[in-house]
Amino acid sequence: MERPLSSLIGSSVVARSGEHLGTVEDVVLDPRDGSVVAVRVREGFIFAKKHVLQPERIRAWDGDELEVEDQPFMNPEEVPLLPQRLRSAFSWLGLPVQTMSGMPVGHVDDLSIHMQLLQVRRLEIARTFLGLVPLSSSIVSIERVATVTRKVIILLDDGAERSAASALLRSFRTEPTPALPDLMDEGLGASD
Repeated sequence: MERPLSSLIGSSVVARSGEHLGTVEDVVLDPRDGSVVAVRVREGFIFAKKHVLQPERIRAWDGDELEVEDQPFMNPEEVPLLPQRLRSAFSWLGLPVQTMSGMPVGHVDDLSIHMQLLQVRRLEIARTFLGLVPLSSSIVSIERVATVTRKVIILLDDGAERSAASALLRSFRTEPTPALPDLMDEGLGASD
């Protein structure tokens, strides 16, 4: 089953014991293959705490509620152990999309995440006039993605062979991501 990322943000996070732990604030993706590597959870409102949840501690995610193991969050000391090549899923939203030959396709409007695999499966690409008037939208499979950078997502041209797509997926190229302290400044494992 797949769900749009936009519907996952704000989901309740509930421990197996039934205790409400917070809400999903962000989903952190590995830009090489679109897999979910962490979920950021916000606990409280005014003096909110932010936590990091690893996907292996997720028991079920139906889109409205995320059920997790009891004591699911990473200790702040564990956060620096996360891979350095992580980017927030939100950094994909709004990115321009073009083909390898340079033809503009549109911008990323949403991501579809497979709930059992916890991996991006499709991109919803919107095309607008002057960034305001919607012209069209299309769904593109992750297999067509050749490169994800901070500035653009590049798709394989329509005529590319499937074997080329598989080879490119295995060797995703990405631009360097912010150093982990920058991610910590965004709220990973810190209290506000």
